[in-house]
Amino acid sequence: MKKAFARVAGTDPRVMKKIASILIAAVFMFLYAIEPALAAVPGRPIVKSEPIAVAPAERPNTYPYKKLFLISAYYRPVPNQKHYFMGSYDAEVRMNGDNHSADGIVVYPGMIAAPKVYDFDTKMYISGVGIVAVHDRGGAIVEAGKKKQDYDRLDIWMGAGDKGLERALAWGKRLKEVVVYGRDSSIKEDVYLEDYTLDENRLASTGIVRRKYTIFPSDIWYKSKGDDVKKLQNTLYQFGYLKEKPSGYYGKTTQQAVFDFQKENNVVASWEEMGAGHTGPQTRWMLELTYSAYNKEKFPRIGLRKGAKDPDNIKRLQKILASLGYVVEVSGEYDSQTEIAVQMFQVDQSVLPGTEAVGAGSFGPKTRETLIRKYLAQLVSDTKDPEQNDSQIGDYTALRLNGGELQLGDKNKEVAALQKELYNLGYLKTKPSGYYGVLTKHAVFKFQQAMELMDNEKNPRAGIFGPVTRSRLNQIIAERTYTKRLIAEKSKSTAPLPAMIAKSDRPEPITQEIDFGENGEHVEKLQKALKKLGYFKSGLISGYFGEETRKAVLTFQKDKGIIASESDTGAGRVGPSTKEFLNQVLSS
Repeated sequence: MKKAFARVAGTDPRVMKKIASILIAAVFMFLYAIEPALAAVPGRPIVKSEPIAVAPAERPNTYPYKKLFLISAYYRPVPNQKHYFMGSYDAEVRMNGDNHSADGIVVYPGMIAAPKVYDFDTKMYISGVGIVAVHDRGGAIVEAGKKKQDYDRLDIWMGAGDKGLERALAWGKRLKEVVVYGRDSSIKEDVYLEDYTLDENRLASTGIVRRKYTIFPSDIWYKSKGDDVKKLQNTLYQFGYLKEKPSGYYGKTTQQAVFDFQKENNVVASWEEMGAGHTGPQTRWMLELTYSAYNKEKFPRIGLRKGAKDPDNIKRLQKILASLGYVVEVSGEYDSQTEIAVQMFQVDQSVLPGTEAVGAGSFGPKTRETLIRKYLAQLVSDTKDPEQNDSQIGDYTALRLNGGELQLGDKNKEVAALQKELYNLGYLKTKPSGYYGVLTKHAVFKFQQAMELMDNEKNPRAGIFGPVTRSRLNQIIAERTYTKRLIAEKSKSTAPLPAMIAKSDRPEPITQEIDFGENGEHVEKLQKALKKLGYFKSGLISGYFGEETRKAVLTFQKDKGIIASESDTGAGRVGPSTKEFLNQVLSS
């Protein structure tokens, strides 16, 4: 080698020195070039003992140990993303949470949500990600043996906005070996996420104004005990959601009261939704707003009826009825108009079965409790949420005004009001956001088509909420209260309509989300349901979610207006909206 080098360099030491300098520089340039790649994914921490391998359901008290975990991914949704996996910002927040973890710290790349059997600040090593720590929880993040899971679940935080969603979807669900180190302060977190930028970090942590929780600063969990539970129960008892006196234990009764509060305040719509019955960030925020509104308002006392003489008390009742949309003059006189308004409220809210029932038109304890709940929910819905960026739903009566057109790209309270009505009528499958996007445009067209205002989505006016469409929707809104009252009054004498599907013949309800490639009893239920409804043409109930099942799901989604095209988010899979709609059709 030396001889070869000498032949190339000759005997001139200056030439040899120059060649040596070039070689050294080349080595340094090579190391400089590969350094980011070498440092990108951190290695395992150096500890005294090697981790022992354990079974998936084992959790030893000695560390470190290694075992297989099923790892999914989540992210921080932000307003006005290009895409939302769940279809809307609000739905995404319910599934992924806000930008604070369960133990109160701001989310960051690689932060882990783990089952409760793992303490906060438990350190772990995940190959391809780095050294992480547990700071969050999740409804679906459970240990092996629960919810039919064979492995302990982990959820890893992947960023914010569209980029964070892209990473989370790319990760999917992976079965990976993880080394668990326990709560070891000597081990420092070291995480790598490809293309994670400072701009995305700002978006995740400081992109919007934070809520300030003063009464309920942290999540309150089912089956927990203590002063925070008692405070929650006292609040729910005060608002009329909890019927028994506070005990300090978060049991079934408290869970039901929390769910009733959530449903009244549009936090969740059913028990199937993530967070139902759990006092999480959105529920805590709504409780804080409701508590504040409750202490600022003066509510009417009971014992009022037609002819009563208590002007100030009657005015309070009339003001609230008027704000809830009932036709009543705030006069301080309990006249026939006030009596009818109270009757309509009682029937609308199922306080009484009809206007001929005993107590109809009189303001008693149950009517007062329900009135306060509805009024507080309205006050809270109109309250500015610092994290919603003007997406709160405003006064729905705005639809009755002779306003201008609404179309793709608009964002205001009137859009939110329109979305609310389309949602109630079944044309829009995502909850109101205040932004007129593609789904809202398609929902407007489906309404126009149903009302025979438009027959082709290629029409340049299709999906635009103009004067004619507005007039037709206003007519439906105006008729609603009157129709409800008629139905309630005639319910005793009218025989029920025959169900679409006989109860004995109905397929079982769909209880979970289902994706292409899955198999099992839950897929069989889906296939039977789709077959009963005429969408699944194959004669074989196989229990495997293949191409035939996917086509059947797509046809159902298009037919019911859940998606506009096969490129829409959620097309061909049974997500929350598709599951809910399937169950509605099956139970009707």
